[in-house]
Amino acid sequence: MIDLAEALAVAFIAVRCVRQVPRFEAARYPVQDAHRNQEQPNPTRYQTIFITGIHTGLGKSLTQAFLDAGADVFAVSRRRPDDLNNSDRLRFCALDLSQTDQIRNGIHEFLRTTKQLDLVLLNAGVLGEIKDLSDTTLAEIAAVMDVNVWANKVIYDTLRELDTRIQQLVAISSGAAFNGSGGWGAYSMSKSALNLMFRVYAHEISRGEDEVGTGMSAYRGADGWVIWEKPDFS
Repeated sequence: MIDLAEALAVAFIAVRCVRQVPRFEAARYPVQDAHRNQEQPNPTRYQTIFITGIHTGLGKSLTQAFLDAGADVFAVSRRRPDDLNNSDRLRFCALDLSQTDQIRNGIHEFLRTTKQLDLVLLNAGVLGEIKDLSDTTLAEIAAVMDVNVWANKVIYDTLRELDTRIQQLVAISSGAAFNGSGGWGAYSMSKSALNLMFRVYAHEISRGEDEVGTGMSAYRGADGWVIWEKPDFS
């Protein structure tokens, strides 16, 4: 088994990370402490992982690290990497997360018999074209928001519908959510919305003990600069 810190260390080496120490902002319960808690995720040994966006970069390397450690991995992505370990512990579902109306049925079919996930890692994302916000159309912004925000909402809502118990959830965010750097408008707004969305979920879930996910630890992770072959987060 492997914990998240160990998997990230392996993955960052594999993708030649420029800044090797990821930062996690905890959105744990009670949620009123979320904005102050900067501790790393609880070093739980994961046996069952759900991860999105494994075709390149961090998602691909994390998937390989988890498989190498003997974990069972449920992966969702547009494409499966040809060179990824063909372990029988890897279950793969081809889904285009930009097609948000197809996600619910796809996840239902993929995970209908899975009742426990030790880690849900929402890694998939798109950068969008880097250009001034004034030159970015609403359609271009919507396309980035669909993958970086709304796809994650549909995935999480679907897991709750399936009565899947989640021990820990990590959503990969970015420093761009706070920096507002020029040229990164759509991406920055999407990651800021992702952060707030899971803070809202944290408040809602903590209200009732009967809710699926009660006791779950949720984190928004900023993984730093990562070098990959091309800007394709699928």
